[in-house]
Amino acid sequence: MFGYCYAEPWRDDVEENFREISKLGYKGIDIWRPPEALGDPSSFKAVLDKAGLVAISITAIRPEMMAKETVDYASAIGAKYIGVHAFIDLLDEKLADYASKRGISFVIHPHLGTKIENIQDVSRYLKKYPKLMFCPDIANLTAAGSNPVKAIEMFKDRLSFVHLKDWDQTIGFCELGEGSVDIQSVFRMLEKINYSGWLVIETTKPSSKAPAIKCRDYLKQHGYW
Repeated sequence: MFGYCYAEPWRDDVEENFREISKLGYKGIDIWRPPEALGDPSSFKAVLDKAGLVAISITAIRPEMMAKETVDYASAIGAKYIGVHAFIDLLDEKLADYASKRGISFVIHPHLGTKIENIQDVSRYLKKYPKLMFCPDIANLTAAGSNPVKAIEMFKDRLSFVHLKDWDQTIGFCELGEGSVDIQSVFRMLEKINYSGWLVIETTKPSSKAPAIKCRDYLKQHGYW
């Protein structure tokens, strides 16, 4: 199933925003916004339900989000994962256990400029935290000099969901099909390991609807959607 990385709204009207995401064919959202920007969890979940969307994950974009309150919010909206790439060192066993008891896993996501950029970083933290899951971001891994296909195969038993984005050495991060990431090999590996989890589109212009359409159309054209 395909999800969309929700970092900035397209519309001031939240319900209309999610209706548009759903109409494009996306089935879930990976949330990169703090709980206070989302509002009351029961109301937020009701809006998602009305649009036919699932909360996949909520990412800790601030250090203070590495807390039980974020776990409780994620649980209330039905999210199964909490992203922690920028603040991984704030994760402790007590918080991980608190989340685990509520059916929620913490997830690392390779990202340039953080402590987790490449395969070696991912391996180190997955060994350090046995309950930690892995979201391979195929563009960030490529930009850091790692092979995303190899990363998916190496850590196939720890995959949470996958971030789909492209990368070009000249222009940087870009939409699917515009860069040098070997997307076909990524999908072949996902098929090889019988991956059936979420595939999340992350665009370079999250406040615009157009890139979400472009990435969806690219996936349709190549038979992945």
